[in-house]
Amino acid sequence: MIQSRKAGLAHTLATRTSLKDEELKNHVYKKSLQALIYPISCTTPHNFEVWTATTPTYCYECEGLLWGIARQGMRCAECGVKVHEKCQELLNADCLQRAAEKSSKTGAEDRTQHIIMAMKDRMKIRERNKPEIFEEIRKVFDISKMIHAQHMKFIKQNVLDGTSKWSAKITINVVSAQGLQAKDRTGSSDPYVTIQVGKTKKRTKTIYGNLNPVWEEKFSFECHNSSDRIKLRVWDEDDDIKSRVKQRLKRESDDFLGQSIIEVRTLSGEMDVWYNLEKRTDKSAVSGAIRLQISVEIEGEEKVAPYHVQYTCLHENMFHYFTDVEGGGAVKIPGAQGDDAWKVYFDEVQQEIVDEFAMRYGIESIYQAMTHFSCLSSKYMLSGVPAVMSTLLANINAFYAHPTASTNVSAPARFAASNFGRDRFVKLLDQLHNSLRIDLSMYRNNFPASSKDRLHDLKSTVDLLTSITFFRMKVLELQSPPRAANVVRDCVKACLNSTYEYIFNNCLELFSRQFQTAVQPPEPEKKKKKEKADGDEEEDDEEEDEEEEEEKKEESQPEEQGPSIQNLEFWPKLITLIVSIIEEDKNAYTAIINQFPQELNVGKVSAEVMWMLFAQDMKYALEVLDQIDHYRWNNAPVTIRIRGVNFYAEHEKHKLCKTADYMNLHFKVKWLYNEYVKDLPAFTDTVPEYPAWFLQFVLAWLGENEDVSMEFMHGALERDKREGFQQTSEHALFSSSVVDIFTQLNQSFEIIKKLDCPDPTVVAQYNRRFAKTITKVLLQYCALLSKSFPSYCEKEKIPCVLMNNIQQMRVLLEKMFESMGAKQLTAEEERLENEEEPEECDEEVISDNEQVDDDMSEESKSCCSDSDGSEAEKKDKEKQEDTKSKESKEEVNKTEATAATNQMDTEAANILNELQVKLNTVLDNFSTIFAKSFQAHIIGCMRQVAEILYQIKGPPKHDSAEADADVMLRPLMEFLDGNLSIFADICEKTVLKRILKDLWKIVLSSLEKTIILPQSNDSLGAQLLTAAKGLSNLKGGGEAKTLTPKQCIIIDAGLETIKQYFHAGGNGLKKAFVEKSPELASLRYALSLYSQSTDALIKTFVTTQRSQVHNGMGIRITGNEKIRPDRGSGVEKPIGEGVLQIDMMSGKERKVNIRVIAVNDIKWQTSGMFRPFVEVSMVGPFLSDKKRKFTTKSKNNSWTAKFNESFQFILGKESTDCYELQVTVKDYCFGRADRVVGMAVIQLRDVADRKTCVCWCPLGQRIYTDETGMTVMRILSQRPTDEVAKEFVKLKSEIRPVEEGR
Repeated sequence: MIQSRKAGLAHTLATRTSLKDEELKNHVYKKSLQALIYPISCTTPHNFEVWTATTPTYCYECEGLLWGIARQGMRCAECGVKVHEKCQELLNADCLQRAAEKSSKTGAEDRTQHIIMAMKDRMKIRERNKPEIFEEIRKVFDISKMIHAQHMKFIKQNVLDGTSKWSAKITINVVSAQGLQAKDRTGSSDPYVTIQVGKTKKRTKTIYGNLNPVWEEKFSFECHNSSDRIKLRVWDEDDDIKSRVKQRLKRESDDFLGQSIIEVRTLSGEMDVWYNLEKRTDKSAVSGAIRLQISVEIEGEEKVAPYHVQYTCLHENMFHYFTDVEGGGAVKIPGAQGDDAWKVYFDEVQQEIVDEFAMRYGIESIYQAMTHFSCLSSKYMLSGVPAVMSTLLANINAFYAHPTASTNVSAPARFAASNFGRDRFVKLLDQLHNSLRIDLSMYRNNFPASSKDRLHDLKSTVDLLTSITFFRMKVLELQSPPRAANVVRDCVKACLNSTYEYIFNNCLELFSRQFQTAVQPPEPEKKKKKEKADGDEEEDDEEEDEEEEEEKKEESQPEEQGPSIQNLEFWPKLITLIVSIIEEDKNAYTAIINQFPQELNVGKVSAEVMWMLFAQDMKYALEVLDQIDHYRWNNAPVTIRIRGVNFYAEHEKHKLCKTADYMNLHFKVKWLYNEYVKDLPAFTDTVPEYPAWFLQFVLAWLGENEDVSMEFMHGALERDKREGFQQTSEHALFSSSVVDIFTQLNQSFEIIKKLDCPDPTVVAQYNRRFAKTITKVLLQYCALLSKSFPSYCEKEKIPCVLMNNIQQMRVLLEKMFESMGAKQLTAEEERLENEEEPEECDEEVISDNEQVDDDMSEESKSCCSDSDGSEAEKKDKEKQEDTKSKESKEEVNKTEATAATNQMDTEAANILNELQVKLNTVLDNFSTIFAKSFQAHIIGCMRQVAEILYQIKGPPKHDSAEADADVMLRPLMEFLDGNLSIFADICEKTVLKRILKDLWKIVLSSLEKTIILPQSNDSLGAQLLTAAKGLSNLKGGGEAKTLTPKQCIIIDAGLETIKQYFHAGGNGLKKAFVEKSPELASLRYALSLYSQSTDALIKTFVTTQRSQVHNGMGIRITGNEKIRPDRGSGVEKPIGEGVLQIDMMSGKERKVNIRVIAVNDIKWQTSGMFRPFVEVSMVGPFLSDKKRKFTTKSKNNSWTAKFNESFQFILGKESTDCYELQVTVKDYCFGRADRVVGMAVIQLRDVADRKTCVCWCPLGQRIYTDETGMTVMRILSQRPTDEVAKEFVKLKSEIRPVEEGR
């Protein structure tokens, strides 16, 4: 049984001086015997009955006439005394004495004798019927039986003597009143007080117009009868006709405000008391209270403590005897029931003793309760006592804080007038409150969860604490006393702090005691070795001896209770102990301390405190483990439990803990937080810190995992190579290495996902690091495939499987991308992406390097479960697709639900997006390499197509064009059919589309270069020059092939056939891509030019080619030749500069006069004669019948030659925008072709607005054209019979020789 704490309420024992005050105890002993031998309960009260007077009769109490015809008043049936109904309560309860007086026929002595005889009889009966009461008193005050008998005789005589010889002096000071009734029309009253003791009556002065009057008047009385009463009445003074009539009839002229009847026998010593004003009849309207200071001196009685102090002595000695002497320190709780059960403090006999004493000497029941509460406060930790104290204090609170409607006195004022003493009780509660806080701060020890009785005491203790708070708030009316819930919370936190410190300092011992008692220790390894090893006994014996020595050393060292330098096992054990504490608080204590359901939950407080303390230690430990900082460590907070600097220095030196251990600890900490802390109000809207503690260790684990992933990738690729890159299943078109690689990556990422990190910044760092791992693994895989891919192109299936691998990597990467928090397409968006775009759609213009997102989505649906090859073989395709669609919908819904909280970090997203682009590029490169492996075959097929086409003659017919095109394309289609049918079976759809795109480009390019614009292996300039001279063609010396209109129509129809073939009814390339393909546009443009005349082609050339020499820059224009401009910008390394004057002539025939002025600064090296001359050519449409070229005379060895020769050109019917002037400077050679020194081109549109001007033209080495110009020249080069075309091609094909004039 828990004893009273030494530091708790030792003061209560010190203040209970009545236990040692022998003089007071002796006096109380006598007074108790006096109260018990002739108790007030035995005093005979009057037996009043309604009575009708037949003659005029006056009230014995107020001496007023009993008015009325019948039933005028009340009459005692025993003694015959007659009073008003309102006065019956004022009459002394002395019916015995009055009956004796009535029965006596003689004088006063005879009447006294009758009373004494009656009282003796009563005392004899009392002593005979209740001997146990007197025996209990004797035991309590430790009086011998002989002395006790003497005192009994003495007390009886005192009782009899007190009837005739008792006398007392009473001084009453009427101090004030509060809350009186308003009787006047003005809403106030004019109160005064009358006091009557026996026949003596006195009156205070009147306080006018005040309901809270202060009189401060003192009166003295003499009393010779202990059964007398002090009759105090409060009146409202009136001075009007009505009051005078009432005075005549009732002897009462004023309004009654209230009364208080005080028994004289209850007065003792000095008293300062508030008395409630009471009614005298049920019709009275009364409220308020009056304060009296009373002093009593009883004749013949020594002056000792007041009766309240005497009662305290009696109660404390009674409690001490039955608790400490007889009970051995245990408090016996009486089994009383009912509304007044709280007023029962002892067993029946002891309770009768204290009640009779209180009744005899006027001790209030509330004083009894407060006294008993004081006694119990020294035993408040004993079982059952907190419940009794809580009930007592609750009723004390109710008495003071909930006054009746008849009084308006404030609770603090009522309590201040308490006979127990305000300061004394407040001090008692303050000390009790502090002690309760101390004990609640160790509730786990003081109120163990294993004891139901102690748990009930815990609940009662909290109730008691709540009652103290209520007392402070309602009785003392303090402004803001500490709330009970806050106090209990602080106590719980204090207990949890000490609990955490204890389990931290004794973690390993507590864990082994609580959680490993049932676990058998594992068999030592040395015993296992003995069983296994038979042949190597000597070596084993030596090893075993060494191990035994090491074990002895370890056993001799005490087990370290804190964190170990060897491992992290301390922390999971600590977490287990913390969880056991939280669970105990949650299941055992929360249900008990449930008085504050909205303010306090012990389980939640326990989880919060334990987590905060654990977090403080865990965070600091991990920070130091990650990077030793001795200054920070030495200056750590006092609350940090970890103190071993050597531990961290040793750990830093040896790195004894693996990253996997930290990951396991991370999972344990995460579980603790999610299970107990996550939903606590203090953490609901906050991001937890624990992921940041482990960040460096998780990143280190990811770094190690990257090496593992790389090794795994190499191993998977080697296995795949040995197996010949076989497909994983019938429906999966990729090989096993991709599945293996992503299985390993997914397993790694699943571990990260299981960390369930709620901190977005930490998740971002996880994703960044893991994204780098993915990038490194996949790019290394691609690099290894790229090295060997060209060697596999000759094989039939392996290139397709390898491209399928890259595509599947992109699909799986997209899935992982989404699982890492990237935005996922909804089901509707996915469906729209997968639909074929309409023919008129202009949105999709895909270049060579563009990513095919719609194919990605389609592959995501069709290939997401292909990695499970065994399942795909067991189920048919339709069922599998249904399952896949359901799973994709569930994933979409799940992702949409978490999209708001799971957003991927931008940096990680950029890394994976870049990776996706790189994989796309790798796939493009593989597709291009694979398609180019067929280029030679396609060119051969195109030559066969060309042979068939050139054999088709005759006029153009659109009806037969489609059939002719089918015949023409037969070699190509047979080749494509033979290969694409294989590709369609073994290639993913996206891969197949890429191959189709590359083949499409190769087919159209080959068609253009082989048939429409054939070219040889020579350079374009040499080829065009040769063609212009009519000396060469593609077949090796015959006539150049020129397409006829019919052949052009057949080619155009063939293009439609090729388009439909590659579109494949929507299963191949999209029409949008085909139609917008630049290869098709170039081909169509070339065909469109084929049907144009030479003049139209030349016009097209002139209008489109505006930067033929020096990118069209460097030409300066002045008004005359004397103004020499600065050197033109944008010209690098000019060969020389030609100066020409151009005069535009108006008239019917548009003429242009050209004067070749000079050629300056010619750059030309030669060992022979240098004879430069200038050739001026007009280029444009409709000049076939006009002079198109003029030549100047040559100059000998002149590098700055002056010519000053004029020529005139006549333009055709087109505008000047369609004409240009080409100036060519050549070196004249006799007997061989002239050599080109340089050239310049002047667009007439640039000088058309000027009548005359001088152009300063930098010379270039050759003419440069774009694709349009090149196409025009190729077409014109195939017209050897057209002199204009031949001349134009020659002019534009001339080039300065590399060897110059040497």
